[in-house]
Amino acid sequence: MVTKVAVVLLDVEHTMVGLKRTVELAERTHAAMHVIDVAAPVPGWLRGKSAGAPGTVNRLERRRAMLEGIVSNVRVGDVRVTVAVRRGRRLIEMTREAIESGCDLLVLVAPAIDRSPTTTEAFINRAVRKSPTDVCVLRPPIPNHTGTAAAVDIDSPDRRLVSRILALTAEATPTGDRAEVVHVLEVAPGWEGEYPQLASKVRRELAERRRTLEELVSLATVAGDVRIDVVAGEAVEQILEVVRSRHPDLLVLSTVSDAQTTGALLGNTAEALLREVECSVLFAKPPGFQTPLGPSTAATERWT
Repeated sequence: MVTKVAVVLLDVEHTMVGLKRTVELAERTHAAMHVIDVAAPVPGWLRGKSAGAPGTVNRLERRRAMLEGIVSNVRVGDVRVTVAVRRGRRLIEMTREAIESGCDLLVLVAPAIDRSPTTTEAFINRAVRKSPTDVCVLRPPIPNHTGTAAAVDIDSPDRRLVSRILALTAEATPTGDRAEVVHVLEVAPGWEGEYPQLASKVRRELAERRRTLEELVSLATVAGDVRIDVVAGEAVEQILEVVRSRHPDLLVLSTVSDAQTTGALLGNTAEALLREVECSVLFAKPPGFQTPLGPSTAATERWT
């Protein structure tokens, strides 16, 4: 399903670790790897003055050569790696490069989560919303965190998004590692004790949804040790409980449940989990999603 992974380096300190982990992801999915770097745009007042300066034309070429040198220090095995450098606004140019190069998964190599807002975290939030492809926010590895967790919403009659999440989970889970698939039935907190008449209905609904989810997981052929949890409560709280108790290395979920927002919003559940979980997070885009940042006909400095 994943054929070409684009990786964008956001944090210099974790560049090597991020590249190595992206190579591992590309190996598991049998995908090619495309490294994207975006140089800062030249200020408008300086463009005319610097256009004819010696070496201006070769700056992107030198930057690309430097990146190739960094990549050469990473053992890429059989993964085919290409490098592209563009100049301009980072979010716009990385989106255009992902579209033009045919990438279907965008990897953002990010620092460890910081509870206070940072420029990098704000950029990641925008990139997850507007990227044309599925997005993996790749954070540094956490000791004793292994396997994959997937959160799915089976309420929609259109099950393509659920199938997409489960397929990505199957591809991203290393051989021999476990996968945790969780679905949350949204009910008010305290439903078991405070609402006895509701409790029996909730339990019947949970049993029915478990059967449905088991069928979907079997169709997705998620290999290895798969645990299915269907629980009732508030979505963010229940998914966080799974992540904190199972210690996955990667959480897979959707940005929003449908494509009607056309890239304008990040769902409340997705945004809260991106802010709270310490592991890497892979966001699947709904069928029909279109980014508001498409290719431009304007000339762009680019070197590949």
